[in-house]
This record gives sequence, structure tokens and C-alpha cells, in this order.
Amino acid sequence: MDAFSLRITSDRDRLLQLCERSGGKIHLLQSPTPARPKAELELRYRTAGSRQYPSQAVSSTRLVIEFAARYPFTAPVAKISTPILHPNVWESGVVCLGSKWIASEGIDLFVQRVARLISFDPLLVNEQSAANRGALFWYQQTRRQNPSAFPSDEPRFSSDIQPESLPLRVIRECPNCAAKLRLPAGKSGVIACPKCAREFDAKT
Repeated sequence: MDAFSLRITSDRDRLLQLCERSGGKIHLLQSPTPARPKAELELRYRTAGSRQYPSQAVSSTRLVIEFAARYPFTAPVAKISTPILHPNVWESGVVCLGSKWIASEGIDLFVQRVARLISFDPLLVNEQSAANRGALFWYQQTRRQNPSAFPSDEPRFSSDIQPESLPLRVIRECPNCAAKLRLPAGKSGVIACPKCAREFDAKT
């Protein structure tokens, strides 16, 4: 089995495990396979379907994830097929996560991030890079008028979920300028501080 097929198979298993640990909030409607690298899920989190929110809300959304041929070296494309109103979701439904994709990130963590985003998690809503300017204006205005309406939901997952797909990171301090650097655990060798360019041993 090639690397792409192995990764898709691993992601399928991670999605199934995430569904089990979501408390019934996430349902896998279509599993991805190497022959059909596409996943479809139902996210049962309250969000804004229109400008009528919060008086009217959408209780679930369909999420479609497509994997390109070079996945995981290229990011998967996430699209919300249920009409919603969100600053970081294009009118086409494509989700703009606004962060650099990490090839080692498991698709389960990717889905959790989408769930938090569409629930208006303030740590994830990016007002500086809006995909939908009209939705951004609505969000800012509605949040001022009714701050308790946001976040629209609070995605929670079982405490046994571990970010195993992400490399463990440790904080190292530059001995010259005291800048704090996040480095992969176990990293060794000489690195240059991005702030002051001082080289030092990165062994962690």
C-alpha cells in the first residue's frame, strides 16, 4: 500500500474514533477511501444560518472534505454544504481556516478545528482575513448587540482525545535574547534563533 493510501486509511480510522468520542455530535456519513478520497460528516453544532441568528439558528451542518493527490503534503479542502453565515466561510461554502497546514496533523484535529470555527470560537474566528466581508460586518454588529450569542456552541470532546498526530513540542529559550522557541521534542543540533540569529544547541 502506498503512502497516500496508508494516510487515507489512517484518517478514516481517526474520523471513526472522533465520532465515538464526540458524544453524538459528529457523524461520519461517508468514509474516505484511496479510490474515493472524500469524506462527508454531519456536525451537530449550533451556528448561524443567516442574519436571523440568534433568533433562528442552524442545528447541524454538512462538512465535505476532499483530499488532493499530494495529500498530506497539500492541505485538504473543507467545504460546508449547508448554507451558513460566517466571516471565514466563502459564499461557496469553502472554509478558510487561515492557518498553515501541517502534514503531520491528523484529520480528526482538522475536523475539531472546523467545528470550533463554525461555532464562532473567538480564538479561531479571523476578523483580519475575512472570506465573507458581509458576514464579518454582520458578526461584528451582532456580537456588539448580543455578546452572549457567541460562541454559538461549545464543541467538547472526551478527555481521552490526544493530539497524537501532532509532534510533541517543547519550549526552549534563546540564551542570547531570551526569545521563546517552540521546538519538536527530541530535536538536536545547532539552530539559529529567528529573532537575534544567535546559534545554539537545540537539544531538548
